[in-house]
Amino acid sequence: TNNMAAGDQADIQYFDEVCKRKHKAQAIFFLNAYWAEYADQAEDCWSVYQLFCEEDKNGDEGTCVDEFVSHKILERRGETLTVLKLRERLRKIDLNQDGMMSIIEYFLNKYERGVKELLSRPQGTNEMLVRAQRALDDVIAIIAAIEKKKADLNAKIAKGGIKGNIAKQELFALENNDPTELN
Repeated sequence: TNNMAAGDQADIQYFDEVCKRKHKAQAIFFLNAYWAEYADQAEDCWSVYQLFCEEDKNGDEGTCVDEFVSHKILERRGETLTVLKLRERLRKIDLNQDGMMSIIEYFLNKYERGVKELLSRPQGTNEMLVRAQRALDDVIAIIAAIEKKKADLNAKIAKGGIKGNIAKQELFALENNDPTELN
């Protein structure tokens, strides 16, 4: 089901990004999305991953394979086709229309699943949660740096003198600074 044309630009870009991941990351992405349906197919998915790595000249660093290698993979999977039928099948498999077959495109074709559905499924780690956690970690680090600076300034203020007065002004400025960019 080629639904890329119907998908919005963000989905197309996201799917292209997923297709550029290494074979293993694509296989994991697919299995995370469809674990409930295909947990019993995990061994077969793993053997497809290994086959892609064996046939791809880039091995496990590869992301997709050309028509020739696609044909070899399909043959080794017992999905032998004539050249014309192969080209027709590859057109259906090649959802992002880059002339290459990625493992995730193969899985979507094999299991008759669509891109939009794939991208709407949660991942095992939930990528949005991972991004949010990174952002939260960044904010926590900034807050910790500000708190440390405040503690250092308060220590200087406690000592008094000119440095203490300068530290008071710095502390006032720090505490009254607009942290809008932290939002």
